Amino acid sequence: MNISTDDLRFLRELQDELNTQEHFCQADPRFWVVTTLEWRLCTEDDDIGRVDFYDESELVSSKTLQEALDCAYKAALDMGGEDYASSWLDDHGYLDLDDEGHVSTIGCRQSEIERAIEDYASSFCFDVTYKCAHRVIAKNTMFLTYRECCEHIERNGYHYEDPKPYAMTAWRSPQVERFVSILQNADFTDGGDAR
Repeated sequence: MNISTDDLRFLRELQDELNTQEHFCQADPRFWVVTTLEWRLCTEDDDIGRVDFYDESELVSSKTLQEALDCAYKAALDMGGEDYASSWLDDHGYLDLDDEGHVSTIGCRQSEIERAIEDYASSFCFDVTYKCAHRVIAKNTMFLTYRECCEHIERNGYHYEDPKPYAMTAWRSPQVERFVSILQNADFTDGGDAR
């Protein structure tokens, strides 16, 4: 197979980008992946990032911790008015309202927060799980340049949750190291030799 003029132009442009792009403190041979959030059940040391409500193992709704607490307070308010809702707050430790009318958890233990949410859920016969997010590498993502990774995220970000570009080094792969070195150092002019 002969390399076309378009292929050579592509290789020259790629080489220039590889040699001039920001390194982000990542050693060669570097490549880029997309990271995304993945949710798992919380342990007692984790911060709650999401509360899932289930009805007979079917997900009914998924809320942030703040949204779940605000829903619980609103349900208490709707059920018995301001006195009842105030009593509900008092019954759950240090829960209070902030200046904007949201339930504040400042000074609360996680067990108090969970008990408030579980009381709310049980009044609707829901089961509750608490989830926390951790960042993972999205499957099937690999890019030679930062720009291309960012463009992919811009076009396809809806496939991920909070996508971010992430630089990695393929230092355990001599073949990738050699390939990237060739891309960075070869002379892609017509008939040129490697530098």
